[in-house]
Amino acid sequence: MLVFKSFTQVLFAKTTYRKFPEGDMAKLVYGKNGQVQFLNEAEKREAFDYLINSSDVRFYEEQNQEQGAWAAEKRIHFRSEAGVPEGLVRNWTAGKGAGAVGRINCAELYDEVLPLRKV
Repeated sequence: MLVFKSFTQVLFAKTTYRKFPEGDMAKLVYGKNGQVQFLNEAEKREAFDYLINSSDVRFYEEQNQEQGAWAAEKRIHFRSEAGVPEGLVRNWTAGKGAGAVGRINCAELYDEVLPLRKV
């Protein structure tokens, strides 16, 4: 019987593993262009825990299609740098509006984390 210490461990066990020739490996790269990359499973777990539980994170859909883009853009905005795991800081770009100090532009990560949010 498997015993999980946190909700994130259950998430990883159920949804983020895929089979590779070398064996099982967690998904560590997100986005069509690989714009979000975690160095290892522990870093990803720490990042997901933060994204799921932090009130300093805002999930935001920018309506860029109204300005000529193909579609709305899914963004994860960070209101503060305090306590943000390195795995997220390394992957963010400069904040833009809404009091954000940084943001991650990655629909794939957004779609995986948003349904898990507890805040």
